Amino acid sequence: MKNYSITAIIVNYNNNFLLKSCINSVLNQSHPVDQIIIVDDCSKNNDEIKNLIEAFDLNNIKLIINEINVGPGKSRNIAWDYVTTEFIAFLDSDDLWHEETIATQLEYFKKFKNYSVICGEKSNYTEQNTKYEIKNLNKNYLLFFNTIATSSVMLRANIKQRFRNTYYAEDYYLWLNILFNKLEIGFINQYLSYENNSLNIKNKLSNHPIKMELYIQSNFLKFYDSNILNCLTIFFAQFFSILKFLFRIFRNTL
Repeated sequence: MKNYSITAIIVNYNNNFLLKSCINSVLNQSHPVDQIIIVDDCSKNNDEIKNLIEAFDLNNIKLIINEINVGPGKSRNIAWDYVTTEFIAFLDSDDLWHEETIATQLEYFKKFKNYSVICGEKSNYTEQNTKYEIKNLNKNYLLFFNTIATSSVMLRANIKQRFRNTYYAEDYYLWLNILFNKLEIGFINQYLSYENNSLNIKNKLSNHPIKMELYIQSNFLKFYDSNILNCLTIFFAQFFSILKFLFRIFRNTL
């Protein structure tokens, strides 16, 4: 693996109309990526995607089309197997990167060798912080507050942990698994990604809160162990997550 080489992994499902701007946000980075792997998770119009990729006419873009729909977790894992670079940066097809996203993350990786993952804020394109700093995310905090947006994540490709092969909360499982295996995640208070708000997107998995909460709860169950303190923390995190879920449902019904 080349030092500081980067692969961008993009997962797409029926967001063909957003994919071009998503890819352009990768190509417009001030620090270029070495490879782009796009996994289409069995969208309705594969030919449209093939034509789009061919139009870019770039040797460093690889397209993988799943024969059946397997979800975002397994799709990212499939792409991961093709990665030969030192780092991976993830981007969903309905999100975009700021022009300095890759450069910013690499700057922190060069400065802090202890981190396996570096991530940041996700918000509107117009919003920017003025003072940036990095902090460690610990597992106890992440059990209660999942502040990691997948499209803001760059990680070391050689870590053993992978996304859960599910449709919901698959990324949350990976972040927890990384921390429970005593690897370090750095969070910077800088906006690295933002939603593509050009159109109303109806097929977001996050639009299914009940299924999302069920998978969050099942994620928690996977981290119970013989450590009593860990078990108590996870138990309270489960309860807290249910309370947050009920509050959101109640708020949405008002």
